[in-house]
Amino acid sequence: MLQRLSAGSAFLSLLMVFSLNLVSAEEQKKNSATDVSVQLQSWEELQDWVANQKGKVVVVDVWSTFCLPCVREFPHFVEFHESHKDLVACASMNIDFYGGKGQKPEDNSEKVLKFLKSRNATMHNIIATNPDETVLQQIKTAAIPAAIIYDRNGKLHKIFNNDEDLYGPKGFNYDQHITPLVEKLLN
Repeated sequence: MLQRLSAGSAFLSLLMVFSLNLVSAEEQKKNSATDVSVQLQSWEELQDWVANQKGKVVVVDVWSTFCLPCVREFPHFVEFHESHKDLVACASMNIDFYGGKGQKPEDNSEKVLKFLKSRNATMHNIIATNPDETVLQQIKTAAIPAAIIYDRNGKLHKIFNNDEDLYGPKGFNYDQHITPLVEKLLN
């Protein structure tokens, strides 16, 4: 009988530890989702932020909720950020704002924040206050997704886009294109 009680106690102890781990994981997810925020910034303010990231490689992902390739690649950007956040500063720049009559950049805040929270995007998140075309002109690209890489000195190193099909029909991605370049810049 003592053995049965011990086995039952051991089972209950394991169950309690397992339950505590589940709660802990759920709490961690909830806490990290609250760490997700977004702010309105102009292209110039983003450049100031980049300049303040002294000694770090900077990756800026330019995207829109309307862009299926952007939405598809975004989880890989989040994974990249999580695995490199000690040495790399990451920012996402949403360009849903197109500057139409009566439209304001903040009109998209709720939708963008919901998307970012669903992806647990804890990096520096921006909704561009410049119209999308202005941002695209700044990075000399015709369409998104785009990723902008700055070296440790804040100098523009490379812009990834799919304008010329350099990365095949699916375009650039973090695993094959961005991560190797960033790791090279870190060494």
